[in-house]
Amino acid sequence: HNKKLFRKKVKENMAKSRVFHIVSKVKNPDTGEVYLDETKIKDGLAHRTIKRWGYALHDKDNYTILDEQENPEHVAGTHKDDHWHIVIEMGSNQTEVDTIAKWFGIPAQFIDIAKGHGAFLDVAEYLTHENPNECGPIEEGGKGNEEGTIDPMDTTDGLRVDINIRE
Repeated sequence: HNKKLFRKKVKENMAKSRVFHIVSKVKNPDTGEVYLDETKIKDGLAHRTIKRWGYALHDKDNYTILDEQENPEHVAGTHKDDHWHIVIEMGSNQTEVDTIAKWFGIPAQFIDIAKGHGAFLDVAEYLTHENPNECGPIEEGGKGNEEGTIDPMDTTDGLRVDINIRE
């Protein structure tokens, strides 16, 4: 049974794609160990095969009612641990999840393969919570901040997004 699970995980880590969405807490909430900071992100992004990328620190997110329904420990309205969202798009070659994990110094389970036409832009849009289906009042299941909503143009909440294209 465990061998099947291990094989499946290895197979997932060897999966290839051109567009990836990385989500990682800034630090371990129990030990304080830093998982990912802007220096590690910039080091990971330095690989020339990455053609487009964007990242944002989400430090104002609160749990929603939907989050609480999925996990009662995630009480609606309470602050989520600060975390990074990163989207990267490779050039013409597909890359393995494990390779991306090594570049950023994070476990492969923090990396999802973004799929579909326009996958890069879909994830990039999420970086700022611009999609009304993802943000909005907590009461409606949105990813609200302390005030219940996020204005993607309001930089006072600490949300800074860096989107780049490499020629």
